[in-house]
Amino acid sequence: MSRNTRNQSTVSQSSDPRGYVLLVTLLLLTVVAATLGTVSRASLGRSSRASDAEDELQRRWGMLSCEATILPQGEQWLARREQDQQPVATLGAAIRLGGQTFQLILADEQSKANLNTLYAWQGKARTQRAASRLARIAATPLPVSLRPLGLPSQPRDQENQPMQPIGSFAQVFSRVQPSGLIARSEARPAITDLITLWGDGRLNFERTSLAVLKEACQGVLTTIDLEKLSRLRAENPGLTAVEALTLLDLSDETWGELAEHLLTDESACHSLWVVATSRRGEVDRSFYRLIVEEAGQVVQVFTW
Repeated sequence: MSRNTRNQSTVSQSSDPRGYVLLVTLLLLTVVAATLGTVSRASLGRSSRASDAEDELQRRWGMLSCEATILPQGEQWLARREQDQQPVATLGAAIRLGGQTFQLILADEQSKANLNTLYAWQGKARTQRAASRLARIAATPLPVSLRPLGLPSQPRDQENQPMQPIGSFAQVFSRVQPSGLIARSEARPAITDLITLWGDGRLNFERTSLAVLKEACQGVLTTIDLEKLSRLRAENPGLTAVEALTLLDLSDETWGELAEHLLTDESACHSLWVVATSRRGEVDRSFYRLIVEEAGQVVQVFTW
């Protein structure tokens, strides 16, 4: 009798539904927890993507707004800063729009040595040496490795050339980063303050630096003429290119070459660097855009 009772008790315990319900409940809780984790991660991913998309839209809007507002008035902006007769070839500013900082660098491209013009006049080897000398005085002395395209030769005075042999900084420097191109210090200019690939090749006489003037006029003017020209410019603010050349003892051929092909008192080519910087956590991310405008038309846009 006692043995039979124990067997019945054992069967009754093994068939108790409460243990089964507890097991199913734990299984369901595990599934729900895993599902909630997946949904949470997906939600965070969508939130992060939405935030990135918002930042990108804001950045693009800010860059395009800066371009549309400043570049068409580039010459006027530079001229306003020259009211005290001190030449201004580059103008920098920083603004903040919607949580992002935009660094702006407006420049007169005709204050710089045009490598395409040097290449057309002096060939690759001499242009390489000229670019290397200018690079050495920049705040970031980038190594120069000139790689012009093998285009057919064209007349010097031909306008609206469809393509230039050197069309980007990647054809000039062996290792190029946008931050290095625009890096400058109080004592040294940026490399992009000294060289350009755009414009008609003529230098704005008032705005160009002495180093650039020497490289551009190499082989046309003697060292003595260059020293006299630089002295005339320093001692007579506002002196025009024609007036300065008239004061030099030059042959008619040399005078005409300089006045027609190398020097000018006006600029029709300007550039604008826009650098947008935003912070994600502890990391700053920078995006670069370079726009070049010539004779009122945008001719080049680069983005990094």
